[in-house]
Amino acid sequence: MHQAVREALVNTLVHADYQGRSGVRLIRARSSFEFVNPGLLLVSPEQVWRGGVSESRNPALQKLFGFLQLGEREGSGGPKVRHVWEQQHWRLPHLEQDMENSETHLLLRQESLLPEPIVDALVSRLRAGFTKQDELGRTILVTAEAEGSITHARARELTERHSRDVTLKLQELLRRGYLESDGKTRGTTYRPVGQVTTGHSSEESSRRSEQSSEQSSEQTRGWKPIGDQLEAVRLYCRDDWRPLSAIASAIGRTENTVRTKYLPLLLEAGDVERRYPDQPNHPFQAYRTTRKDP
Repeated sequence: MHQAVREALVNTLVHADYQGRSGVRLIRARSSFEFVNPGLLLVSPEQVWRGGVSESRNPALQKLFGFLQLGEREGSGGPKVRHVWEQQHWRLPHLEQDMENSETHLLLRQESLLPEPIVDALVSRLRAGFTKQDELGRTILVTAEAEGSITHARARELTERHSRDVTLKLQELLRRGYLESDGKTRGTTYRPVGQVTTGHSSEESSRRSEQSSEQSSEQTRGWKPIGDQLEAVRLYCRDDWRPLSAIASAIGRTENTVRTKYLPLLLEAGDVERRYPDQPNHPFQAYRTTRKDP
């Protein structure tokens, strides 16, 4: 894993556009690494994971790291990182291009590809509809549940199956009522349908579990007025874009509490802004304190 993270860092530095508007950033959250470099990819994301082709923006840097015996040979970094994450049975690396800011994001989550709580929730809700799914179907359903949504491109990152197989599987899950869609063509976003079985829905159970966790954590960390918590979020987000997980970790609260209690108040008041205002569920969503002063 250390070699894979090192490889990701070297690739970020080698492929960065140092004439761009932003800088290279590495964001370490509780269970993930996010590498951000200015500049878009010079090859397709699919080619990054296949390997064999490399278009370096900074060949001198690449040669330097080669002398230091850091980084794999050209065109092999992506497959190396992906292979390591597969060996750990973690959710596969997610590579995305931010066209608006001309940046490339690589997200490495140290989370199980099939987390037991999410699998249990899906089994409870869909029963045989989940357990009888093939590997691709289960992976899509679990990822949509874990990340809030999934796209065709994201699903393709999770499997070696052909693009058409992914399309047919998404259509099947739609027909069965396990997913609902928003948008058209390959840009469509698919979200899990929260069907209620006997007892409470998985969403409600999850919410109650998180509320219980938050109450327990309040006892150990000490209760603070909500005004103090809002100010803590403002201060933490003052200098850079911060993802939800990092905010929650910084102020000592659960992600659910930050997402449902604090951020809505701050967004409504105009004290913070979303990095992707038109895509609230964007996988790289982050928040920053509004810069009111010039």
